Amino acid sequence: MVTSAATIPVLEKPGPQTFFMTHPDPQYAQTFWGVKWHESEDPSRGEIYIMHPSVQAAMQEEKTFRRYKIYYCTSQTGREFLVAAAMPEAGDKSLWLPSKHEGLEAARSRFLKMFSNQPAGQWQYTYAETDGPETPPNWSQESYISILMRGFKTPRQDRYIATLDHLVVRALKGRRPC
Repeated sequence: MVTSAATIPVLEKPGPQTFFMTHPDPQYAQTFWGVKWHESEDPSRGEIYIMHPSVQAAMQEEKTFRRYKIYYCTSQTGREFLVAAAMPEAGDKSLWLPSKHEGLEAARSRFLKMFSNQPAGQWQYTYAETDGPETPPNWSQESYISILMRGFKTPRQDRYIATLDHLVVRALKGRRPC
């Protein structure tokens, strides 16, 4: 059974030992504009911030924004989480992003775990072993937007950019945070 908590983790990938399912309803995996915000030299650090469409429209010249598909998932043990998977960009010939989305989409019907295959340059997945039909998770009836806000708008951090006065927008424009 999926458990609901005050907050929900937002990951860029499921853990390599975690068998999980993606919500079967495509409405629980929508695309948003976002930015991976970090102030270090290491771009792997940082967190994904997503934005309201009006903010993205007002900042179309900002080159660090990209599209992310945010999937609502649950592990076999009932731990819910969101996966923010960057969308492939035009001209990108890499298999990393398309194969990540392929795995997340395959998880709509069965539990699987994903792992990176460095030599092949792509994500791969394996299904959970079962002795019969898998019992699907008892998905929450909570709306996707409500789930999304539990992940991106937490008491610790506001990672939903709803206004042009958000600290990330201010920093991207070279203005000091309030």
